Amino acid sequence: MKARGFIVLDNPISNEGHLDSWHVLFVDLLTRDGWSVIALSADPAGLARKLQAKGLKPGANLIIEGSDMPGGKGPMAWSRALWSRWGHYLHTRRFESGPMRAESRGRVGRVSGKCADAAIAAMGALGGRAHALYRWIRRRTTNPGVAALETHLDPMGFCRRAQACIERYPGKVVAVFSMFVDAYMPQAASWPEFRLAAGVPWMGLCITPTGDPRLEGYYQAPTYRGTCFLDEAVADRYRALLPEMQFAFLPDITETGLPDAPDPIALDIRRLAGGRRIVFMGGSIGKQKNLARWLGLISLADPTKWFFVQVGRINRNNLTPEDEAALDQMQATAPGNVFVFPDYLADERAFNAIIKASDVVFAVYLDFARSSNMLSKAATFEKPILVADDHLMGARVRRYRIGLAVPARDSAAVHAGLLALEDIADIKDNFRRYRDDFNQATMQASLSSFIIACASVRTE
Repeated sequence: MKARGFIVLDNPISNEGHLDSWHVLFVDLLTRDGWSVIALSADPAGLARKLQAKGLKPGANLIIEGSDMPGGKGPMAWSRALWSRWGHYLHTRRFESGPMRAESRGRVGRVSGKCADAAIAAMGALGGRAHALYRWIRRRTTNPGVAALETHLDPMGFCRRAQACIERYPGKVVAVFSMFVDAYMPQAASWPEFRLAAGVPWMGLCITPTGDPRLEGYYQAPTYRGTCFLDEAVADRYRALLPEMQFAFLPDITETGLPDAPDPIALDIRRLAGGRRIVFMGGSIGKQKNLARWLGLISLADPTKWFFVQVGRINRNNLTPEDEAALDQMQATAPGNVFVFPDYLADERAFNAIIKASDVVFAVYLDFARSSNMLSKAATFEKPILVADDHLMGARVRRYRIGLAVPARDSAAVHAGLLALEDIADIKDNFRRYRDDFNQATMQASLSSFIIACASVRTE
């Protein structure tokens, strides 16, 4: 199939979680299916590198365009960004200077022996005090109303980016696709002015739907045509509520590539584990990751048999008090069977290499109703997965038996589940069945059909 005109794929959030990898994945799937794509990114240079790693280069049918980072311009926006970066720096260094980050010792330079230990301890103490001060100031100065606004982006920023693309390529853009439409402010009052020139239709992927389109203002925007979901039941519900629009289910798949050379972090983890079974937990780490139960599992597991790996940027602003206490305890006790990499891995292939080096995936998320591509990663690399026994992830794991579903608030039950993973029968066949249903070919067909229906694109 060959489509006439360009699809604008807009990703407003870069270097956070797996959002960039999904942008790359959509570009890859659509271009391979014959579409022409304008990839609009907050980090165009980073996107170009990720596309290059998949053998995709800009050309006549693939254009990369940049956009301003969310948050606007001016002194206040600059100050907010600097303040956020400072908080992230303090939190990252707080972990890097502790014994849980083994390679930190190499960063002390020529200092060795007891001097190195003293230097590391001093760095950790200083980082801990600085981070505590940052958190105290932030709690005292954050306006709750402003904090609520900061959780979503301004739809008009998206409108301006999309409109600029339409004007830059007159007559060539047939549709605009928002990679994360639920990242924008949901209030209906935020959307009436959202209009694209020449009646260009637009659509989006919604990762966390409310279940009620009346609470999602983009349904009132002119020329909005429909939404993709990662949950079959949600897609069916919206079809019944809004029969005049298009809705599609997309399988929650993932980037599965591995680095060309052995990944140094994965190698270090294997070395530190020393033959112990490795339990992996990673991604964007906020309250949904259930850090309190994660630490509870670590405290219950036999440290001579189990090694725990935590990879990802930690969002302190999003944690529960119980999670905060768990993180503080982990830093204070520095268990010898834990490895923490407290930052975003820009290369999804390196993230995958760490999963491949592990034996079990921990995804016992708290109050997490939606899908997660961690299921696809577990099935791809054939690692049994632990998930919460409620909501969609629990249902999928029970259906495909690629792991076990356990109570999300019970550390003892999570530990029992970890020990029981070895008893799952025919798990390799179960992984294969999951991959048969959640794969790129299925995603590609569903996504292309959805865009054609929304945009009324003529194909040949």
